[in-house]
Amino acid sequence: MTKDERRAAIVNAAVALVTEKGLAAATVRAVAAALGASPGQIHHHFASADDLRAEAFREAWRRIVADYLETQRGADLRTRLDGLIVGPEDAHIATIGHLWKDALAAARMSETVRLAVCEALGDWRHSIVEVLAAGRAEGVFPAAIEDERVAARLMALALGLDVFADIGFGASDHAGRVAVLREAIEVELRAAA
Repeated sequence: MTKDERRAAIVNAAVALVTEKGLAAATVRAVAAALGASPGQIHHHFASADDLRAEAFREAWRRIVADYLETQRGADLRTRLDGLIVGPEDAHIATIGHLWKDALAAARMSETVRLAVCEALGDWRHSIVEVLAAGRAEGVFPAAIEDERVAARLMALALGLDVFADIGFGASDHAGRVAVLREAIEVELRAAA
């Protein structure tokens, strides 16, 4: 294998561990064992387990987003906005939830993982802003929407509801979360009208 192929194989093995067992499972030893390699071979490509976990998170998130965006191809802007805030209604929801919980917890302990989480949040915000701007341009959403502020508020609410669900406070079931988020989208759109 070339160096790039070996690195890709390492990342793929780490992503498989992350999606199956959680971010903490992507240890250098576990990835090495999954590949039938030595930990030294992993360290040749990643200086630390945190670097490996951060890259596994980035790649897992890229794949989830790419899959999701493919399902949204051709959907109207309102449906795309809903999907970006509420999330998918399919089996991906559990994987996404666990991945985010793990990443947010790891981000508190690792600067490398924190930066990867910030990149993912930035990408999420950018996707929301793009949909809002397209909606304004097409007259689907009110012209007065402040894309960045609306995106930030909706993201904060979505993440806050996830925290509430984790600790068992308020509407901790999925249906309750969805209802609150959809209501917030409507409030944001009406407020700008």
